[in-house]
Amino acid sequence: MELLYIAALCGLLIFMNFVGIRAQGQRSPLARALRQLMVMVTVTVAAGMLPVLMPSEAAALFVQCIHYAGTEWLLIFLLRFLEQYTEDVWSKKSAKIIIYSLAVVNSVSMLLNGAFHHIVTCRYTDIGNGVMCYVFMTQKPWYSLHLCFTYVLVACNLGVLIRQSVITTKFYRKKYSVALLMLVITVAMDGVCTIMDYPLDYSLYAYVILAIALTYYSIYYIPQGLITKTLSYVVADSSSGVVCFDVIGKCIYANEMAMSIYGNPSELSAMEPIFRKELGEKEFSNAKEGKWDREFILNGHTLYFDMNFSKLFDEQENYIGCYFILHDKTEDMEKLEREHYRSTHDILTGLFNREYFYECVKKRREMPDEEYYMTCTNIKDFKLINDLFGAEMGDAILIRLAEVMKEALPEGTICGRLESDHFAFCIRKELFQESALIDGINEVARMIPSSEYHILIHIGVYAVQRADYDAAVMCDRANIAIGTVKDSYDCMIAYYDESLMERVMSEKRLVSEFDSALADGQFVMFLQPQVSTAGTVLGAEALVRWMHPQRGMVSPGEFIKAFENAGLIYRLDQYIWDLAAQKLREWKDSGHEDLHISVNISAKDFYYLDIYRTFVDLVEKYDIPPKKLKLEITETALMMDLEKQLVLLDKLQSYGFNVEIDDFGSGYSSLNMLKDIHADVLKIDMGFLRKTQDNERAQIILRMIIELAKQLHMIVITEGVESKAQVDYLTETGCDMFQGFYFARPVAVPEFEQRYM
Repeated sequence: MELLYIAALCGLLIFMNFVGIRAQGQRSPLARALRQLMVMVTVTVAAGMLPVLMPSEAAALFVQCIHYAGTEWLLIFLLRFLEQYTEDVWSKKSAKIIIYSLAVVNSVSMLLNGAFHHIVTCRYTDIGNGVMCYVFMTQKPWYSLHLCFTYVLVACNLGVLIRQSVITTKFYRKKYSVALLMLVITVAMDGVCTIMDYPLDYSLYAYVILAIALTYYSIYYIPQGLITKTLSYVVADSSSGVVCFDVIGKCIYANEMAMSIYGNPSELSAMEPIFRKELGEKEFSNAKEGKWDREFILNGHTLYFDMNFSKLFDEQENYIGCYFILHDKTEDMEKLEREHYRSTHDILTGLFNREYFYECVKKRREMPDEEYYMTCTNIKDFKLINDLFGAEMGDAILIRLAEVMKEALPEGTICGRLESDHFAFCIRKELFQESALIDGINEVARMIPSSEYHILIHIGVYAVQRADYDAAVMCDRANIAIGTVKDSYDCMIAYYDESLMERVMSEKRLVSEFDSALADGQFVMFLQPQVSTAGTVLGAEALVRWMHPQRGMVSPGEFIKAFENAGLIYRLDQYIWDLAAQKLREWKDSGHEDLHISVNISAKDFYYLDIYRTFVDLVEKYDIPPKKLKLEITETALMMDLEKQLVLLDKLQSYGFNVEIDDFGSGYSSLNMLKDIHADVLKIDMGFLRKTQDNERAQIILRMIIELAKQLHMIVITEGVESKAQVDYLTETGCDMFQGFYFARPVAVPEFEQRYM
């Protein structure tokens, strides 16, 4: 009998530990507390059944005392486990210390029982049917203390489970109620065995079964009702529409999203014909599972869905129903559309960006029978607009220009923003209305609230002649046309012709030859005399000529602009300045140090060079007086950054240079400029006076300019003088020096020296 008792307990312990080993992968505090509890159950149960097999009374007493002590620790570890199991802190730290201290004292007392026999004794006796085993007799009061402490621990465990069973939701009540029931049974069986004083303790079975039950409910158990309820909540609140049909095709469920998609029908049965139509009027059981796209319009807004159709089968693969899931992908589609828009459109203006504009033009080229214009626009000095009036005004101008293009151009015109202030559109030739476009652009030009600054927007038009040209080539040709009028205030639009291309190619050839020409000394300095009112040559203006080995002498009008556009003019200017300084040194050495040479400073030179350092280095290199190397600066160059240029002029004059304002009267703010710039010489171009038909008014203006310059203590030079009558009149009005064809054309340096030295 005792062997059957022991075998059954061993089998339960093995099964319990097997279940516990399967939970070894869990790293949570709950799993760790469960493993500790199983160890104590194993120790306690083993110690409770081993006395049956003990060969001596001392061994039997020792093992029984371990069982008593183990029972206390088992209940303590059960309490620790329930703390994790119920997620409820069962006691304060001070109470735990007291409990652990009492358990340690009791355990020590139990271990001393072998010496003092103050808790339990035993005798070897017949328990019936000839079965011999040890029977234990407890001793008061020490055993009573152990028993009281044990039942206090039992009460604590029962209290935790009872409380949790009351306050928890019905979904979790089962796992606490089962644990409570098993603990009550275990305690009851232990009490019965204690009262009956039967040597075989059958309550040990209850300890093991309790541990197995706790393992199942803490690690493996998931409340099925909770799953169902959770899933129902998830489906009901899902952003996807869910519709379910049973085996006969009856709609048994549709969540709120699905109902709203289909207009919130009052009955679920209304969903049945709708979804049969989705499947092509097929029965649900006969239709194939699949996925497709659907669009719905709700409250004027288009929604995009992925519709999934799936069937349900039981364990025997029998069809039991089906369901549809409508996944809302509207946000993804809108995001995709936004990304596509950003990849094809300019964000600021809403026009096509460069790449997409070129692509659309390429598609249009596939219709070769139609004639088109490629038109480009350019805002002159747009960066200056941003600097003067702010980036917000610059953006507003670009936006309005885009709107004007959309309004003024007919439907079907391809419009794009190529970069910055450069726009382009491709339009059918017969639909192009120049006047409407110019009117719109004039409206944009009036956006700047300044009487001193005017927006200049130029238009280049290229008539598409070959369908195989790239859009970029077409735009290049339209921009070439803009280049012919971009400095013009009275001409806004220019049309491309082949002569422009020839000019561009010629400029490119000149630019490509620049380096070799500079190295070979093909650029030579010419001098045009500057004469006093008495007829004495006081000096000359240095001008450049290109002595080309094949083409002969190339005039500045052919190459200066090309070099300016290519960013090479500063190198050419430096070269001529050096020749002028070198020549002044030669004149000084030959006794002609009374002569001066005026050199021109281009507007682009200020971008590339330190003007002050460059000229100071020149006069120091050749040891010449600074006042003999006169500096001619155009009023346009000075006005680019007036405050900075005023500081520069002051430094140059302080060093000893004479500064001349060149081409006075060619700009639009000449008189306003004179109040700020303290130049030494004012150089007037007769050309701007010859453009008028009223000679008398022109003479009055010229006289007043000369008188004004005199009052500002400036020397006046008039260039472009071509007749004796002009010389006489200018002498009478107070002009100090003259320069022009009347006296001499620009000549090579040797000829100048031969004539005047």
